[in-house]
Amino acid sequence: MKVFSPSAQIQHLLDKEDQSAAKSSAKTPLLEGVGERNVTLLRDDLGRVEVILSAAPVTSLVLSGGGAKGIAFSGVVQALEQAGKLQGIQLACGSSAGAISAALIASGMGAAAFDKLSDSIDLPSLLNSKDAVTAWMQDASATLGKLIGRLPGPVGNVSQLLVTLLPRLQTEACPLEELIRNESRRSLLAHIAQSPRETRPAEVMKIADKLSAGGAPTFGDLEVLNRHIPAIKQLSITGTGMFAGRPQLVVFNASLTPQMDIARAAHISGSLPVVFKSPVEQGHGFQAAGEITAFKDGGLLLNTPAPGVVQKVFADSPLNKPEALIVKFESSVSETPARSGSFLSSVADRVIGVEHSAAEAFQEKKLEAFADQIVTLPLKTEKGDFRGLLGGTVNFTMQDEQKQHLQAKACQAVETHLERRSTALGHHAFQSLHDAVLAMDDQLLASVQSALQKDPAAADVLTFRSNAQQALQVLDEAITEANQTHDTLLFTPQILSALRNLDALVRRPEQVDWLGGRLNVADQRNFQQLLQMAARQIAGGAPPVSKVIVGAVAQMGARDIAMKADNFTREVIYPSLFRPGQPGANVELLQRTAQDLAWATTPTEFNRVLGTLGDSYKARNKPWDKASGSTTVEMARAWRIPVKLPGH
Repeated sequence: MKVFSPSAQIQHLLDKEDQSAAKSSAKTPLLEGVGERNVTLLRDDLGRVEVILSAAPVTSLVLSGGGAKGIAFSGVVQALEQAGKLQGIQLACGSSAGAISAALIASGMGAAAFDKLSDSIDLPSLLNSKDAVTAWMQDASATLGKLIGRLPGPVGNVSQLLVTLLPRLQTEACPLEELIRNESRRSLLAHIAQSPRETRPAEVMKIADKLSAGGAPTFGDLEVLNRHIPAIKQLSITGTGMFAGRPQLVVFNASLTPQMDIARAAHISGSLPVVFKSPVEQGHGFQAAGEITAFKDGGLLLNTPAPGVVQKVFADSPLNKPEALIVKFESSVSETPARSGSFLSSVADRVIGVEHSAAEAFQEKKLEAFADQIVTLPLKTEKGDFRGLLGGTVNFTMQDEQKQHLQAKACQAVETHLERRSTALGHHAFQSLHDAVLAMDDQLLASVQSALQKDPAAADVLTFRSNAQQALQVLDEAITEANQTHDTLLFTPQILSALRNLDALVRRPEQVDWLGGRLNVADQRNFQQLLQMAARQIAGGAPPVSKVIVGAVAQMGARDIAMKADNFTREVIYPSLFRPGQPGANVELLQRTAQDLAWATTPTEFNRVLGTLGDSYKARNKPWDKASGSTTVEMARAWRIPVKLPGH
């Protein structure tokens, strides 16, 4: 593996700058290769600043669904561990087969243990029935399948697969779920045992005692243990819930389902249609009282559950884009995503009961923003073509030699990706050093602050950042105190004083924007509560109590519109695009609507785009032009946001 030399690469960049000096003003380096991300700052004669830095460390691992192709994930874990990246991952996300592997990785399983488990698993036996007689017959069919598999060529392979798999169709896969539960419990207890019992925090001891008594690891357990043991990750797993017959994406995690057994969630996510019987769940917080929900494979609605695809993410700045390793499998279909549905795709969707084609197209569109974080595992190799359904997804009789081959190919692909990302440099232009420093998150700023303090031009913005951090902490404490002394949040004297201090810090409009962004951070519940209260008062005509609050509320409103636009695109536009018989005019209209919604920032703009969609949408498969009783038109009207007119 190549060793990255920041100084050499920066010097090369500076040499190129010298060569083009005749065309642009010269740039002076303020920093060169500083900190973990090798930050370089170049300033030109007009005060404009270019920030050059490497990608952030990988903190999320995303494993796509792929059925039996998931055997290759062992190579992914090996490459991460060899590169020293596995320990730094904070979140493991997975769908379908990826969910099963993500659950084990999140439990702290290292490369050697993961590889040993992967190689020793007899996949068909994990689909056996709980009934002893039925299980015996299923094992007998697997033995017969091995004999038939000796037939030459594809005939033997396909025949073995069918003889082995057919007796196991509609399996409840209890052995699979039990394996995940036992292995994750064993791994967690091994990590906890590495610290002396007397030094363990009480919350860790509570989990250890539960697991030692045979309890199942939960999403909440992983969240707690992640705070104390770096090898253990937080976990996010997808499922396709059928609510009143309508499929909905459910993301199991510590926020939504803290008490849920991670093995159960992995089983739900990996429930391949036809092969698995649909698991049912009851009693979760997202369900109505007494509601029973059937689930299908999580990959049907989201096969590559990258955090920015699951839910729209609002990055503070391009400098702070989180880094994930997004693992996909080589596909046998065209790389060009379909713009609309076809007869075959609509038939397939009807068979599985989910609008999979639309969901897949939406996913691929969203993943375009993360193209530099995606690694594709090769499946068409000299050992065979494992891309398809029979050859890959349901190939539960894969030979050991083939498994080892796919794992080695996966390891090589991830190694190449990590090496490329380690040497990649991002270039970002700012109008001033002040703007560049505001764009840095706390961790990045801390890595370069001592070097920046030598530049007088950075003094004001560094002072602002320091004072603002203290003022935000005072505001947070004031909100906590107000919640403890009042039933509902009010603008107490302490909160008003903290807001006045924030206002007093502001000297430039961009500082208002920066503070607004800090108040809108998703995991800051106190600030979110404050903004909700302030938004209600502003909407009611009350005079604003703070210019910072006014700016933050405006940002909150714009983010809310962006979330609504994203959800409408997912729930309405893409399903409409993939309905059979959609005329070309509607395809163009729907694509344009998605683009226009992405730029909407106010309720009025949002409603205008939906109004255009409703007025221009044409009938499908009808001799007349105007759509009547159209689901798309009805949804466009239903999603409109009520707007309060001035003076009312």
